[in-house]
Amino acid sequence: MANLTSFHAHGKLLITGEYAVLDGAKALAIPTRLGQRLDIIGGLGRQEASFSWNSFEVDGRIWFSAIFSSENGKCLESSDENIAKRLEQLFQFILRQKPNFLQAHQGCQISTHLEFPRLWGLGTSSTLVYLLAQWADIDPFPLQ
Repeated sequence: MANLTSFHAHGKLLITGEYAVLDGAKALAIPTRLGQRLDIIGGLGRQEASFSWNSFEVDGRIWFSAIFSSENGKCLESSDENIAKRLEQLFQFILRQKPNFLQAHQGCQISTHLEFPRLWGLGTSSTLVYLLAQWADIDPFPLQ
């Protein structure tokens, strides 16, 4: 029987500082009602040493899909090489902290669901990092 685990992260609206905050600048931000959800569907009975990933726009269209190795977090195939490489980096960081984390999720279906248009700048990337940190139960700041 399949089981579903979900995590949610609110988007953010930077009032000041824009993206200079990533370089240490002070910024004023407020959380938004809209955010992003991460769903993990496991218990599908599949024994592959991989897991699938699909990212959905607010209108339900898939904007990214991939298959990753559950042994080392490497991308096996994807619809966008740059996004896949960034996810690989995030998985590699998680695996340094929790070496067996992805193996526990082999055969799973992972999906992200945006609640706002991707190009609005409300934190598609930052909410994803936070969601991955929630899933792996690690601190999101070093993961960023």
